[in-house]
Amino acid sequence: MPEIDWDDLRYVLALARVRAIAPAARVMRVNATTVARRIFRVEAALGSKLFERKDGCLRSTEAAAHVIERAEHIEAEAMAIVEQASGADVTASGRVRITSIPIIASRLLLPGIRVLNDDHPGLLVELIAEPRNLSIMQRDADIALRLARPDKEQSVIARRLAPSTLCGICPERRQSESTAVDQL
Repeated sequence: MPEIDWDDLRYVLALARVRAIAPAARVMRVNATTVARRIFRVEAALGSKLFERKDGCLRSTEAAAHVIERAEHIEAEAMAIVEQASGADVTASGRVRITSIPIIASRLLLPGIRVLNDDHPGLLVELIAEPRNLSIMQRDADIALRLARPDKEQSVIARRLAPSTLCGICPERRQSESTAVDQL
């Protein structure tokens, strides 16, 4: 049974995807001779030509099609191993202060914090249900969920989490008063 270096199959995949040695070398961050040498090594181990030059680019042979299909499975499994094992030994711990308006704190955050505490018992989440904006810059809170953008003078990272639609609601008797509902 021929010996194949699993790492060499990454070069086969790169070449199959870009169909030229120089671009494959850029993808793999090596020089072109390294790609050619790795491909030659796989071809020698298998006793089959994997690529043939046609119309100015390298095309995979029928033998390569089988190798590429299996190599893609190996690549997917290797990525799954990394994804699953990455951070497996890292645990979230410490204190995090989160502030938001009371309705968001009670309806959205509180149920999620219970689940978060179950998953990360070393994490202490302090939820501050406060209608006024607490300062992240002065460390009144670590994270703030608000309905408005932060003040321009604050150097914070702000991200919109979800679009929202606001509407004004008033009792019918107020429609006849001096302020039009459209102006609210």
